[in-house]
Amino acid sequence: CGVGTSQVSKWLKHYGISSVKSDYKHVNNEQYAVVIGSILGDGHLEGRVLSLNHSIKQEDYLNYKASFFKDNISPLYYRTTKEGYKSVRCRTKAYGDIKKLRDIFYVGKRKIVPSNIQEMLSPLAIAIWYMDDGTRKGKSYGNIATCCFTKEECQILSDALNNMIGIGTYVVEDRGYFNIKIPARDKSFQKFCDYIREFVPVSMKYKLSEEV
Repeated sequence: CGVGTSQVSKWLKHYGISSVKSDYKHVNNEQYAVVIGSILGDGHLEGRVLSLNHSIKQEDYLNYKASFFKDNISPLYYRTTKEGYKSVRCRTKAYGDIKKLRDIFYVGKRKIVPSNIQEMLSPLAIAIWYMDDGTRKGKSYGNIATCCFTKEECQILSDALNNMIGIGTYVVEDRGYFNIKIPARDKSFQKFCDYIREFVPVSMKYKLSEEV
């Protein structure tokens, strides 16, 4: 049509239309849940890519998360530090939806919790988040390490869990950081575990309460 690529690029920029092919690649519902849970947990968004990194002891769990992306994720990469710490990592391919979530969940390099996080959560997303950062304490209660978030952000997350599951989590401070406690009272921890149980692979069942 007699129009050069530079002119097309100017038009795209003028109308706010991305020229990056992957910006039009979308995650499905399960992938979205894994991304959300990973953002709240140990995952990191790098541009349009979700980066996952775990101890070598959690390789099975990493494979579980990677399985949701099928062929749209890199092979596992193994690394050993000078101190002998062994880890395994992988990265998804580029998705436009991940770029949009990066803009929502980050201010610079710092993760934040959006005020409407409850709308983004699902049992699978909560399961991923808990498996990343959660710990069973004894047999009757649990803890989610939300150390990278502010007290206000942790309260938003705690409220979301309480509203969705009907439990009584609360925020506590520990050496200058904030965590979410899932208490034994009113069977809150039991209800929480039952809510996410079907999305927890065998290798991570140790984080759950016993089935009753």
